Amino acid sequence: MSVPAAEGSGRRLVQLDQKTMKCFRESYGRGSLLLSRGRYREAAKAFGRAIELYPDHLGARIARVKTLLALGYLSWDARLIRTAIDDIRRAKELSPKNRQVRFLSGLLEGLLMRMRHYKKSK
Repeated sequence: MSVPAAEGSGRRLVQLDQKTMKCFRESYGRGSLLLSRGRYREAAKAFGRAIELYPDHLGARIARVKTLLALGYLSWDARLIRTAIDDIRRAKELSPKNRQVRFLSGLLEGLLMRMRHYKKSK
């Protein structure tokens, strides 16, 4: 099945076989459901699996970024925020003009900066 690499990215179509696409949709759907229920760790794993299957899917990247952002903030874990920053950098490559990507990028960078400042002040 041919699917766009990322919405609005101008990239070529990506070929995914039906089994891979089905697994991707299941993982992405599971991640979305878990995220809506506040089960962030499980959601992050599900979105991670979706990204393994379809690395250029912008929606999966953004969803994992949001999940890691929430989880990293709630647990004040800079490692999770850095992982989210890696994802958002890839999302920027896929769709450099996407407003949501730019917003999340700024939010993550700001949070990481605050975490560093807080750690130094302790």
